[in-house]
Parts: sequence; structure tokens; C-alpha cells
Amino acid sequence: MTDKKKPEAPAEFSTNLHNIFATNESLEETGAWVVVNDLMGIRMKIRRLRADSVVKAFERIMREQFTEEYLRKPQDMTEEQGMLVLQRQLAEAVIVDWKGVRDSNTGEEIPYSPEFALQLMKMKDFREFVYQAANERDTFRDKSDKAAAGNS
Repeated sequence: MTDKKKPEAPAEFSTNLHNIFATNESLEETGAWVVVNDLMGIRMKIRRLRADSVVKAFERIMREQFTEEYLRKPQDMTEEQGMLVLQRQLAEAVIVDWKGVRDSNTGEEIPYSPEFALQLMKMKDFREFVYQAANERDTFRDKSDKAAAGNS
């Protein structure tokens, strides 16, 4: 019986799995431009939902919303409280910037601010769009950011 050694993986290598699953970790943390509506020129810069800065924002929001005595585990939160935390997390940490968001009455472009983004989180479908973009692997592949940024 001969001893067969398992081949060692090289320090740097690429596989077909990399083609499917690899993302740009820098884009995950700094944000990737996502087309919201090409015709209207609306784009948003979105961080990955599990980026370090987004996770830290969640922890900060939880401390601000609840005292340690009040909230010992996530199950202690009501559905309404959980939604408020999610809305703040999306508005304050996931959305980084936007282009093309305009006041419907004046046509003036509205610069990104966490406070304004939080007001927009009341729209269920908008909130869902941001959440899905922040959770979607393809958002954070180099091609997605280059394509969205190039059309701005």
C-alpha cells in the first residue's frame, strides 16, 4: 500500500468557484454603485449587509435604542422595534451615497443624508430594494460597480 500525498493548494490560485463566488471585499466595505432606475439616472452606493462598518452600526444602533437590562436577546425585540433597527441600519450604514434622487415638486437633486434616507425607508419596496442589493453577491463583483459608475 503506497502513501498518496494530498496536493497542497498554492497560496494564490483561482478556480471555477472563484468565478461564481468571489467578490471585491473593498467594494463590500466602501460600497458599490447600483442602478436603481437607469432612465431617471438614479444610482445608489450600497455597502454589503455584513460589511464590518454595517455590523458595527447595527451594534451601535442597538445600544442607542435599548439598554442592556431591557434587551438581553433579539427575541426580546418586538417586530416594530426590529423594523426600526433595520431601517436605521440601512439608512445610516448600508446606503453610502446616491445620485439622481430628486424632489418631485422642484426637480432639485437631493444630496444623500442618513436622515433623508431614513425617511425613505418608510417605503417598503424601497427598503426591500436596498436590503436585497446589500445582500446580493453580484452587487459586489467588480463588473457591477464599473457598469453602474460608468453610466452616471
